[in-house]
Amino acid sequence: MKSNQLKITDQIKLMNVLEDFVLKNIKYPFGDQRERIKYYKSRCLNLPEPKNTIKERWQTYAPIQQSEPDLQSHSEQNPSEYRYELTEQDKKSIYARHAIGEFKETDQQKKYREEAVKQAYWSDDPNDIIEIPLIDRLPRHYDDILTDIQKFFYYIQSQENINLKQVEILRKKAFYTYAMHNDCRYLPALPKELYVNFEKIHNGNQQQISTDIIKKSFLKYAEEILLNEKEVNKISSINKDIIIQKLTKDSIPFVKKDLIQKLKSDIELLHIQLTHLDYQKNSLLYPADPDQQEEPIYIFNDRTYFDVTRRKYKKRISNYQIKIKELESIGVSSAPSIRRKKFTGDSETWLKQHKMQDQSLYHLIKEIVKKNRQTSYIKNKNS
Repeated sequence: MKSNQLKITDQIKLMNVLEDFVLKNIKYPFGDQRERIKYYKSRCLNLPEPKNTIKERWQTYAPIQQSEPDLQSHSEQNPSEYRYELTEQDKKSIYARHAIGEFKETDQQKKYREEAVKQAYWSDDPNDIIEIPLIDRLPRHYDDILTDIQKFFYYIQSQENINLKQVEILRKKAFYTYAMHNDCRYLPALPKELYVNFEKIHNGNQQQISTDIIKKSFLKYAEEILLNEKEVNKISSINKDIIIQKLTKDSIPFVKKDLIQKLKSDIELLHIQLTHLDYQKNSLLYPADPDQQEEPIYIFNDRTYFDVTRRKYKKRISNYQIKIKELESIGVSSAPSIRRKKFTGDSETWLKQHKMQDQSLYHLIKEIVKKNRQTSYIKNKNS
């Protein structure tokens, strides 16, 4: 009992960390601004004398005029100058807004996101849409995750005898929901208590993506065979398992091609992101002035962020290239067990689930078997 209670306590601690992270992302959509405030504060403490050029006046006064009132108020409240905190009143406010549907994604917004398009700004025509990067398919609304968090804590508070299995189910549901959110796209930004859990979910999701590609490619091949009268007439087996095994085996070259193509598309997308990253890194507010020997002013000052992110993207590109070589090396001469593991899945279940004209592909196979048995019986009878 004590062991279970300890496990429940651990689950609650994880959910508390998750809730805090979610609510802070809602309250502070631009993240923790302490470093920015610290930078502007340092500028305020070392004011140079006013200068003449527009550039020099901007450097001297612009940041100060924008941030000095905030700095004074934060400094009066807290010696640390900025409090990245969440109060009980903040929590009540966010959940009250959630209750009236403020964080809910509309059906139209979901459609645009999943199709990687969005409605053009300032347009009343719903058909006036523009393409968005594929990486922005991740949801940015908070209704689902807030609902999952509330369900977890409601269960904890409302039950006299808490079931550990149910606690884990509710916690895992909330973690999976948020793992697919845009906030969790970059894992190192997560609290350390959550990192391992989200990493497992992301790795599992990558495996699921591969399984989905295998399933889609296999079913596409199965359709081409089972819906083609000429191809169906070539099938003479009276055993459905043998027909399914042959469909699975013959689909492998097509599955392999689609898996490799997906990796190549991911690499291409990462190269685009690298180009965009370099563009941001080198974006200048003011270029260097050789006459006055002044350094250039970049729009984005955090150079470390760009270097770290660039290394991360290049490592992912390298990993994808290795995976492509591994897949390409698996040929007809490779062990059947390796080919099955890399390029096949639960073919029979997929055939049962996939319907064409109100009947499953599995049902079509059974009809082929029935027809072949009748044909075989007639031949044997006549002979």
